Amino acid sequence: MSATTSHVSTLKFNEIPVEFQNGVAAFKWPEDNKKPLKPIEVKLSIDAKGFYLICVYQQTEVSPNKTIQKVECFDLALIHDTRTGSQVTIPPEAKNCPELKLHLLDGWFATKWLTLSYGNTFVPSHNFRTVHFVFKSSEVARKWTKQLFEYGHNQLLRNLSSLNCLEKIHSKLIHETLDRENNIIPIKSLIQFLSDNRDSVKENICQALEACKLPHNAESNIHPSQFTFDVFFRLYMILMNRKEVDTLFQLLNERKQDHLSCEDLKRFITKQHYGSNDHDKMEAEKNAAKALIQKYAQSSENFTQEGMTKESFLRYLLSFDNSIVDPVKYDLFMDMNKPLSHYFISSSHNTYLTGSQWTGRASDEMYRQVLLTGCRCIELDVVDSDSRGDTPEIKHIYTPVKPVPFVDVVAVIRDYAFKVTSYPLVLSIENHCGPRAQATMAKIFVDLLGDSLLTEPLSTHPCDVNSPLPSPNALRNKILIKNKKLPSQQAKPKANTPDLSKRSIITSSSSDPNRNQNTISSTPALSPFLRTSSAESLLDIATVHSNPRFSRILDDYNLSDDDIRMNRNGLVENLTSKPENPPETKATKEMSDLVIYTIPVTFKTFIRARHVNRSCEMSSLSEDHASSVMRDHARDFLEYNQRQLSRIYPRGTRWNSYNFNPYLFWPIGCQMVALNYQILDPPMQINLGLFSFNRACGYIEKPAALCEPQSLFDPRVAKDIENIVSYDINIKVISGQFLCQNCEPTNVDIQLYGMYGNLTKQYDCRIRAKQWNGFQAVYSDPENLKSSKFSARFSQIILQEMAGIRFSVTSADNVLVGQYFLPVCHLRSGYRHIVLRNEMNIPVRAASLFVYVQRKIHAKGKDKNFMKPSNNLQPIKNDNLNNTLVNRKPEDTNFENCSSSNLSGSELLSRSEETIEWYHHHVIHGSSFNEKRNFEIRSFNDIKRGEYDQLGNDIHNKCRAVFDKYQQDGDLPQERLMKLYKEILRAKEKATCELIDKFFNRKKRDVTNEYWEKLRELSRIRRKEMSQLDKDIEDQRKSDLSKRESMEKILMKPVMFREQNKNKSKDRGAITREKLNKMYEEAKQTLEESYQKNLDQLEEKRSSEKRGYIEQFEQELDNSRRRLNYQLNQNGYGPVSCNDNPMSTMRHARIFAASASTDEPFALENGDVFDPQPRRQTMDS
Repeated sequence: MSATTSHVSTLKFNEIPVEFQNGVAAFKWPEDNKKPLKPIEVKLSIDAKGFYLICVYQQTEVSPNKTIQKVECFDLALIHDTRTGSQVTIPPEAKNCPELKLHLLDGWFATKWLTLSYGNTFVPSHNFRTVHFVFKSSEVARKWTKQLFEYGHNQLLRNLSSLNCLEKIHSKLIHETLDRENNIIPIKSLIQFLSDNRDSVKENICQALEACKLPHNAESNIHPSQFTFDVFFRLYMILMNRKEVDTLFQLLNERKQDHLSCEDLKRFITKQHYGSNDHDKMEAEKNAAKALIQKYAQSSENFTQEGMTKESFLRYLLSFDNSIVDPVKYDLFMDMNKPLSHYFISSSHNTYLTGSQWTGRASDEMYRQVLLTGCRCIELDVVDSDSRGDTPEIKHIYTPVKPVPFVDVVAVIRDYAFKVTSYPLVLSIENHCGPRAQATMAKIFVDLLGDSLLTEPLSTHPCDVNSPLPSPNALRNKILIKNKKLPSQQAKPKANTPDLSKRSIITSSSSDPNRNQNTISSTPALSPFLRTSSAESLLDIATVHSNPRFSRILDDYNLSDDDIRMNRNGLVENLTSKPENPPETKATKEMSDLVIYTIPVTFKTFIRARHVNRSCEMSSLSEDHASSVMRDHARDFLEYNQRQLSRIYPRGTRWNSYNFNPYLFWPIGCQMVALNYQILDPPMQINLGLFSFNRACGYIEKPAALCEPQSLFDPRVAKDIENIVSYDINIKVISGQFLCQNCEPTNVDIQLYGMYGNLTKQYDCRIRAKQWNGFQAVYSDPENLKSSKFSARFSQIILQEMAGIRFSVTSADNVLVGQYFLPVCHLRSGYRHIVLRNEMNIPVRAASLFVYVQRKIHAKGKDKNFMKPSNNLQPIKNDNLNNTLVNRKPEDTNFENCSSSNLSGSELLSRSEETIEWYHHHVIHGSSFNEKRNFEIRSFNDIKRGEYDQLGNDIHNKCRAVFDKYQQDGDLPQERLMKLYKEILRAKEKATCELIDKFFNRKKRDVTNEYWEKLRELSRIRRKEMSQLDKDIEDQRKSDLSKRESMEKILMKPVMFREQNKNKSKDRGAITREKLNKMYEEAKQTLEESYQKNLDQLEEKRSSEKRGYIEQFEQELDNSRRRLNYQLNQNGYGPVSCNDNPMSTMRHARIFAASASTDEPFALENGDVFDPQPRRQTMDS
């Protein structure tokens, strides 16, 4: 995805204060409901590195005199939410518990209560835990509630490196195995922890402990101070037996020493980043090799200042410095000032459901959990209450799902809308309510959401024609309502309330508010959004892929569930009936007034949408309809999404709530691809993986190719995009590290997701483990890292920002061990570790894959030789190289296809000349001299309005200061008022001219500096292109010579004209050099003309500004004379003259001082207006 050019990460690991490390006493309420329920006394603390909440239980089991302490470590990364006070729900039994004595505290006890939402899932289920603690004071409860939430949602904690994961495991091992009474770690407990109840590896652990010179007998003990992380890391190295790291170490170690020298490490780092997204940092990291040696070698037993040992080298390989993704990508690094339509927005479908669409339970808890993932578009299906018609409720209409009070959900939205991200939240309303319930809805929205609710367009972005949508930054902390909106001329709409008595069990193709009138044209022939037929009853539902393989997406992109049905005999047949969807009611004025930038409208055609050009209007489509539109109107749909928002939701037959592949619709620019968050299947894992970047703020910037209005990009076609090169990605899975893992990682699956052009092949590769020692799986030969045999090859990835790779590791019986997803544009080349995550995209175990990634610019035919010197370099958009590859002609010569039957010597020469001709045009047309930005200088019109407005403010303040200074002299009898005022205006004029000169002199210096900088840049470009020309001509000559020698063997006779062709090549080089020199001179001349033009423009503007202010001051002087005479005559003092006595002058001065005490203009006798301060409009005068 697109991003700002440079960004310094602000992410930091948790820093735990001593107060939280020491801990606090509390009570824990039992999670099981076994009677009798009694609170458990515990001590809570946080480990020093901020990985775990340590809960130490106090339980007497063996005898009254012996206390056995049980310890539970709560992973902070799995704490989804913390609540206290009014947000907690106290178990009924706790209120009357004599140990807690809460019944004596009335409502105050809730402030001492802390509730954690915890688990490997955020969906309320058996894996979702609600843990209650009670503290002795409200202040302690509030402090721990706040800090635990902040620690748990730390972005680095949720995106650890492999080395951090080992530190995390070590921390848990120490706290869970420690005998606190004797302050020792029993070896038996340590072995049990590392083996994870696997008897087959216990002997290996004992041998590794012995190799580390540690106690290894099961009855032995070890002091915590002896089992530091350094000792644990050496134990890890022995258990893993990483031969592939030893091989890599030897390959890099040219001097065959026991350490890598600084030069060895420099070469390795350079090669690692040769083709990565960090090419601009390559030099900096090369120079930092010595610092890296010190950073990772300082804790090694064999530390040496001269280089990096095997142990420290492995630490480096496992660290953030060498991770598969630059950690900066997890920070907020994207530009958030573009229109909303230029972002992918994390979106949810039927947010209230915890399970299937038919039998799932509705809960307001799902809104909390979904919002805490950073989701920025949630859905509310609102219906009239069966008991009270004016009370709205949330439920899946026409299903047995029990409703949730609407007011409870809005209260949750109020509390959680901006708890993890401040960017705008969209509420997608499916409105089935009557007028009275809608009035109640609107009142609840306004009363509960308050200032967070956007009820008026921003002054900078009106809801008008040709006005773009505001940016996420402009809408921070704002909630937008997506609901039907009344036409402006309609006063009192009639609600089309559905007949509740006629509700029947029918299928719904969607729960989206716009599936009928809002998005579907009443003229099917004109609408590319024309719906297909859907099932009429439960027996008509054909459940496709009801038991999908959990580790991958098995979508048939050409099959629609809505196009088939299942009859009573289980046979599949075509649907012929028309869809029967639950109708929505019309909007009332109260709800209509709350809809601003997300207005669902009846979609007619793309031509009409382009003509209307209202960015605030949007449409919603089911996945099937969106697929149909893409097949027939891909380019139009892409253009629509550049300007307006679109929302894609699952088809109605997905009753099991399984999701579709979101990469079917992101490449077309659809912003809101709404998924069922209650099912953590592979599509949901991909969604969570993508939106984990950019600080998990819920917004991901689209690539430029999807946002440029005149772009020729077509996602349906496997064709290179203008100015952007394609990539070949080759991946070798070498090994996998699985500490404390009781499930054998048999299979590694690698899937590529992306544009339709990338889906011409099924990019799905499976690698099986060759060896498993209980801790490490080997997938490739660890002693032959140089082998060109890759586990997966992905060729011609057309738009790397819109392609993603997912790694998933499964056992032999297809149990998910771990997975990871990342966009291809974030993938770094070289030897890297991939930290595996759970279904929620959080790393919870020390599980990783060691891979080698090769990134190459995709080239065909003759381009391969041209690309060879720079094939691994990261391209820059609009670079000459990109232009060259995109503009290559398919009929260009390829000598490899020649044969003796169809090629003569003269034809060979002719083809060689064609090659030279092509090369000449390539150099000239691809030259940087063709880029206007290289010889354009900022003009006066490029000055920011804020800078120019500041000049006016400075002049205003300076004049005010001058006026105040002279006003103090207004009471002096010896001064004449008009003479004094003349002095004031002269001082104003002088100060104003000085400020104007200062401002324009500064701009003149800026223009001059830019001129010299551009001039130096032109010289640098000429030297670079001349040097590259010489090199390329020589490479071309050698290539032609080699091919001619091959052709001589094929033709069985020498090919003539070799010297003649060599001379022509030299001539072509001379012609090209002459052309480049001419282009340089022309660019230089253009630069000089632009420079002189801008200087003249600045001088003209300077003079114009001065003239304007001087004329204004002269007018002020004339107005002041008339005004003073007028006021003096009104007060009986007579007109101002030079013969006034001192007392008269003093009276005049008092009038002058009084009249000058305000900045506001006032009327003169002749109707003119006098203004004591210059208020000239400087920007557009």
